[in-house]
Amino acid sequence: MSLNLTKYERDKILERDEFKILIANQDLLKKFETTYIRTGKIFLEILENTDKNGLEKSPDGEYINPILWQCGHIIYFFIQHCKDYFQIPVFKDDLEMNIDFYDSFKNKSQFRSEINKLVTINILLDDFKLIYENITEQILRQKFSDHKYNYIKTYVLNLCILHTEMHIEALIFSGLNLGYQLKNFISFGLSNTSLRGVTTNIMLNIEFKKIEGGNFIQGSKRSVNYLSFDNERPAFHKKINSFYISKYPITETQYLDFILDGGYETKSFWTEEGWDWIKKNNITCPLYWKTKDYELRKSNFPICNISWYEAKAFCRWGGYRLPTESEWEYVATNGNRTKYPWGNKMNAGLVNLNYTINRPLEVNDDRLIFEKTLFGVQQLIGNVWEWCEEPIYPYDGFNIDPVYREMSYPFFGFKKICRGGCFAVPDYLIHSKYRNAQIPECRIQFIGFRVCKDYTDLKKVRKARRLRITNCIEM
Repeated sequence: MSLNLTKYERDKILERDEFKILIANQDLLKKFETTYIRTGKIFLEILENTDKNGLEKSPDGEYINPILWQCGHIIYFFIQHCKDYFQIPVFKDDLEMNIDFYDSFKNKSQFRSEINKLVTINILLDDFKLIYENITEQILRQKFSDHKYNYIKTYVLNLCILHTEMHIEALIFSGLNLGYQLKNFISFGLSNTSLRGVTTNIMLNIEFKKIEGGNFIQGSKRSVNYLSFDNERPAFHKKINSFYISKYPITETQYLDFILDGGYETKSFWTEEGWDWIKKNNITCPLYWKTKDYELRKSNFPICNISWYEAKAFCRWGGYRLPTESEWEYVATNGNRTKYPWGNKMNAGLVNLNYTINRPLEVNDDRLIFEKTLFGVQQLIGNVWEWCEEPIYPYDGFNIDPVYREMSYPFFGFKKICRGGCFAVPDYLIHSKYRNAQIPECRIQFIGFRVCKDYTDLKKVRKARRLRITNCIEM
């Protein structure tokens, strides 16, 4: 199978209903402008770190693409995917000459630090300015008579915008790990726990909500007023059994109990791969935690920057389990009754999104009390991502995106699902059906978790027991 499609092949696929996004041109341009300004802002802040060269490696051994390469990849994506649909300037610089260098599918990670191929951020900013101005002008004078072609261009531009936002988040968590000062994107309270203030009314126990099971439709049917990625489609019917789920993500205090009870020294709490991972890497606590500041971790902040292995070990220690992604989506959509936990329209005022606070908030913060489902479960969207139990797999009937071919399928089977977004994503990227995934040892992304317990219907158990006894007597 060829990875790349011809424009004709691509357009035939993009004519389908699932790719038709119903968004007015002015709203599309507003979104584009927001992302363009945000990209320029973080690029300039990266430049202000004069002690950095953009090629730093993680001091914690975390997998991080070079900062300079990440910046170039954002601009590459626009050039590569918009050139067939918009008039893009021809760049007489190294970016155009080395365009394949920024292709994440063609250029493997170990070759992304070649300084003679990396383009400076100043050049990238100039190139992106030209791309932005040219595309904006073309949309403003776009003829509305050719609806089919307008749909295709809208899909492609939306895809580029959302791809950029994914990489802005990556620049933020990469920058934090590499010691970059990004004052408009990383709060000092995120990296320095002493600036948090004292937590009162610490939540020691995990509060659970019972979720009545039922049938719902998982996944996205079509894009409609937001772009659905290929791994969200097609939608399908799913049955959910009743279960319990924690009202909030697990807090630092609750996770600290696991650490102090020998969590990182007890092999039986860990999967075989997880135990091997922590021993080889000498991991004794979550990323950015130090033994001396454990007292400062007695808080209601959600545990964050931990791996799937650590979340799984906590569950084994406490007698819990991680939610399946079907359970997570069932709760977040109120059994498919709403698009978001609180209703059908994004209300950014209810959640911690859009880089407005630039760190997680405590789970019982008054600013987050209205972000809840009909089940009473809170903070499924924003604040921190949440690990789910299983690896990411394609839904039955999966079709690779005709434009962003490597969005999902290279990672099926080994990256673990995480859902819900965090403070470092925009409200127009995230929704209750959005599927993210990371390698199970990933700790640099802002991921936490919540826990579940199985529900046992005692009446059914007793009835089955009586039936077995009756059958034995009759025999």
